[in-house]
Amino acid sequence: MNRQDIRGGQAFPLVKSPVGLPDQQYWGMTLRDYFAAKSLAVLIQGRELFLPDAGGDKYVDAAYAWADQMLKSRESAPAE
Repeated sequence: MNRQDIRGGQAFPLVKSPVGLPDQQYWGMTLRDYFAAKSLAVLIQGRELFLPDAGGDKYVDAAYAWADQMLKSRESAPAE
């Protein structure tokens, strides 16, 4: 499995630059990171996690586990 497959590709690729800037490719975050961020928001909802050493690692690990599961589910989904 290559790096593209593992991370699910780019969540919000942008090939044209905003008005007034030279055209460049802005790849943004990976789909895996996007899924993990969405999962993390739900996992830590209502918890007091102000510092990374306050037990936050387990939530980050869980968020990426959910993201990986979502990417895996996309692989087995029927093509539209």
